[in-house]
Amino acid sequence: MHGEEIDSDGMMDFICEKTGIAKEKSGEYMAFWRGAGFMKTGSKRKKTTVERKRVLFDSEKKPSYSSMDIAKAGENNVFRDLVDYAQNRLKKTFNTSELATLYSFMDYLKMPVEVVMLVIENCASKGKGSLRYVEKVLISFADTGIDTYQKAEEYIQESQRKQDYENKVRALIGLGIRALTGKEKAALAAWSTEYKMPFELIALAYEKTINAIHQPSIPYMNTILEGWFREGITSKSQVENKIAVAAGNDRS
Repeated sequence: MHGEEIDSDGMMDFICEKTGIAKEKSGEYMAFWRGAGFMKTGSKRKKTTVERKRVLFDSEKKPSYSSMDIAKAGENNVFRDLVDYAQNRLKKTFNTSELATLYSFMDYLKMPVEVVMLVIENCASKGKGSLRYVEKVLISFADTGIDTYQKAEEYIQESQRKQDYENKVRALIGLGIRALTGKEKAALAAWSTEYKMPFELIALAYEKTINAIHQPSIPYMNTILEGWFREGITSKSQVENKIAVAAGNDRS
């Protein structure tokens, strides 16, 4: 078992902002999580602590909820307001099966409501407004320990940064919609995360690749960029200085 600290005030601010619930009613949410058995509150000076056991989740193994289970869950403002929020963002009215899936995010995955809302918002904004897709993301979060709003927000932001980076590279080399190979994905991840290469160097490596082999090639670009990384080169001007020095040495 291990504990994750949650800023309960921040949690309630998020819920109230997203649902329009009055702040004075927010205590019901905390009572719900404590009643669900995976949140405990320490002294008044301590933050709320969530105790989670790391397990692997599977949509096929989630509990089967009856209509009575869902009706009872709907008696609680937390779930009822989550339903309203999800139906509004995903632009549909849920049937009993979909309500059961939504409830499983809280009951089976033990996800805080603000994480569920954040994932729904992110999926909807990307045009992936399917409850099944939301479930897939939340199961992945549960499996990897992304179980607080802060962790979820950081993960989503980093994923978006990587996707934006990939899109820029695709546009640069004219890759179109072709899926990247495993080695190509690894190369882009290295450029973005390990090498932290500015895009001007990516563009320069592409230019040198075209000049050398007359066609786009991520592996060839990677060889160039890896060399620059090892030499500590972080800007186009450094590459130009290196070329100028080499040219001067050749003339001498």
